[in-house]
Amino acid sequence: MSDLPLSTMIACGAGLVALPLAFRWDRRAATVELPAQRVDGSGLLFIAVALLLLQQVLLFAGLRAVAEDRIVLGRVLLGVPLVVCIAMAVKLLPYVVTSKLTALRAIAAGLVAVLAALPLVYGTAWLMTLLFGDQPAQQLVSVLAKRETGWREIAFVAVVLAPVSEELVFRGFFYPTLRRMRGAPFGLIASSVLFGIVHFDPWTAIFPLFVFGLVLARLMEKTGSYLACVTAHVAFNALTVGTVLLSESTSL
Repeated sequence: MSDLPLSTMIACGAGLVALPLAFRWDRRAATVELPAQRVDGSGLLFIAVALLLLQQVLLFAGLRAVAEDRIVLGRVLLGVPLVVCIAMAVKLLPYVVTSKLTALRAIAAGLVAVLAALPLVYGTAWLMTLLFGDQPAQQLVSVLAKRETGWREIAFVAVVLAPVSEELVFRGFFYPTLRRMRGAPFGLIASSVLFGIVHFDPWTAIFPLFVFGLVLARLMEKTGSYLACVTAHVAFNALTVGTVLLSESTSL
């Protein structure tokens, strides 16, 4: 990420404008009550972790198969995580808060949050590059950049399936449950660490995505809106995928 594309630099510039506004709103917004505080979620937490790990393994295997031109196998493997995502929703949605925000305000909050997050996330990524050098581009990134067979499936997973399922687990359930167990600071940090670790390829991505996880957890803390978190996550991934597709380089 040492050489950011122009579109990303413009977005980061907008984020620098949005950052003070987001901090001001964060101070004024009331902290919401999250339903998982009223639930003994130990058994459910185990189920959520198991479903998440299953989905991540299947996604990795499916995307790898697509990248290696084993399209039929890849599509089958990518279809199973969709079923797992539905299972997550059935099991976890009863514990996800129903926000008082209208859908329009939730979407607006998510967009402001992601703009404010961009300078922080890309700044952390730039610092990782300075400390550890450029990391090799993932094969999946190369598939996207070159528009090789299967790039549409990869884009769909990144922009739609991953944000919907990951926000359901990390911000919809993990954060409120950990918050109930040990308090808001612990829940915010622990859920963000888990979020970063899940995105370990390359390993230096853990740190900027930990920062993004902090922003998303804080967004949930202040809005109680799953839709706001999904909006922010979708926008972030869409920017990343769009940048790769428009770039002639395979490095981020």
